[in-house]
Amino acid sequence: MLTFVALDLETTGLNCWSDEIIEIGLVKVIDGQEVERFQSLVRTESPLPVKIKHLTGLKDEDFSGAPVLGEILPGVLSFIADFPLVGHNIKFDRDFLAAAARRPLANDLYDTLELAKYLLPSAANHRLGELCKSLDVVIEQQHRALDDALGAARLLVALVNRLEKYEVDFVWQLSRLLKQAGSAWYPVLEDVSAKIIKQFPDRKITQRVPGASMEEGPPKDRPRQEKKSISLEECMAVLGPEGALAATLPRFQYRAQQCDMVDHVVKGFNENKIVLVEAGTGTGKSLAYLVPAIRWASRNDERVLITTHTITLQEQLWNKDIPLLANLPDFEFRAALMKGRSNYLCLRRWSSLMAEAHHTPEEAQFLAKILVWLQETVTGDRSELAVSYQELEHWTGVCCESDGCLGNRCRYFKDRCFFMAARRRAERADIVIVNHSLLLSDANADNMVLPGYGPLIIDEAHHLEGCATEHLAELPVAWMCSAGCRWPENSSANWTILLWPMIKAGGKILSASPLKQDRGAGKPPSHSLKWYPVG
Repeated sequence: MLTFVALDLETTGLNCWSDEIIEIGLVKVIDGQEVERFQSLVRTESPLPVKIKHLTGLKDEDFSGAPVLGEILPGVLSFIADFPLVGHNIKFDRDFLAAAARRPLANDLYDTLELAKYLLPSAANHRLGELCKSLDVVIEQQHRALDDALGAARLLVALVNRLEKYEVDFVWQLSRLLKQAGSAWYPVLEDVSAKIIKQFPDRKITQRVPGASMEEGPPKDRPRQEKKSISLEECMAVLGPEGALAATLPRFQYRAQQCDMVDHVVKGFNENKIVLVEAGTGTGKSLAYLVPAIRWASRNDERVLITTHTITLQEQLWNKDIPLLANLPDFEFRAALMKGRSNYLCLRRWSSLMAEAHHTPEEAQFLAKILVWLQETVTGDRSELAVSYQELEHWTGVCCESDGCLGNRCRYFKDRCFFMAARRRAERADIVIVNHSLLLSDANADNMVLPGYGPLIIDEAHHLEGCATEHLAELPVAWMCSAGCRWPENSSANWTILLWPMIKAGGKILSASPLKQDRGAGKPPSHSLKWYPVG
């Protein structure tokens, strides 16, 4: 398969009948080796659209000495001959070239975009430049025809080399799915399977068993003990102007509002009180409650639960703030992210579906991505995958669900179940991050979903009532009334509540009421924090 011509065109638009080709790039590869290249700008009658100039970096004057398409088209078609055509979204380029030639091109097409979606299902995106970067494939300049053709050719070689490292049984299963999907890549995988079989006596068996990674040791005991206070000073040793973050991050900026919030969060922890904080943009509220929460959990061996409404904030906490704090010296803690069952793959349902003899093309494409993903994931979390809206239906057929779960009667339950592994990680953690929906599901299930916890921090708390209305109907009224809370009207700021361990009647609320904002350049809104009695 590694004999082909990689093709890339730059055009003035997306319509092959009304838009024009402005650059052609071709790379001929024989047995995996680049043997010949072709590149040419193409002069058009109309000026370049502004967006094309920005995308490619080309200017109108660059085309002053360029040939028109008719002058080079015979040479391009001769270069291609009957070689297979490879490219990133190759049908786009083939259609433009066929329209220019005014005849169909019968060359076999192999789309590196399609193959990358199968073999790199966890990639953040599948743009050519990003894929090449992730595989250490060098592209000198993106959105230029020859460079993109070289990138597609080298990407294909890298993907085939990656495929050859898998075990033959895995490649055979993948080829079977691609055959049912009607993919042009099916014969290629057949060839790779044959090559692996020839090498079999000299190969080590390296294929991992799909499933969750094993945790070391049982969850640690968290005995009840007298609570030990944390101090503002030890939190400011992290967030202060001379703190650990300032020493670690060159662009760290001390914020007085953040430290004001830290002070009141620390009081909430130490005095066993309810804290309600309205934090304007730029306050740094996430770190303002994370640092005291970690100090408290470590000092008192008591788990702290943090809940958010949006995935964006949850990902910020998990992918940015938690790693940032975890890398600080003398600031050790364990954190876990836990989601609802439907976010995790069920190995039993997956195996059952894979055992079926026939699949629809769309289902086979989805199962092929999952098959490859299972070779690398240790969490089984859907967020690692690029699942399209159309594929959500297929995900519901393989995700965990409480109604069909066999519990300890399932052969995957003890050691390999992704959902149970997430729960075990949460049981070992000092800080557990969930969303409002899972928090409410736990409340509705008599606290059988989440591991036990002490303090509860509800970020984006202004969404809690709406979530509770969707999940629990009558419960939010009891919560709000017991705390004496009412969300301020016309408030666009974010609200954060620190509750102990849930909302208590007769406690205190610490509220942030906005003062007149300082409109100085680069200054966040200032706030005043005041105590209010509840009830």
